[in-house]
Amino acid sequence: MLVLLRPQSVFSQKRHLETADLYEPPLDMFGTDAVERWFTEKEVEEVVEFTEKLAI
Repeated sequence: MLVLLRPQSVFSQKRHLETADLYEPPLDMFGTDAVERWFTEKEVEEVVEFTEKLAI
C-alpha cells in the first residue's frame, strides 16, 4: 500500500500530480519501472485525472 501513499504525499506537497511525477523522487524508490509493473497506462491517466479534480 505504500505505493499508493507516496503519490498522495507528492500531491499534498505540490497540490497537483503529473505523470512525470510518478518517475521522480520519492516515487522512484520503488524502481525505475515500478509504474509500468503496477499500473496500466489507463490507470496512470485515471490517477492523474483524479488528482486534477482534487486540486480544484
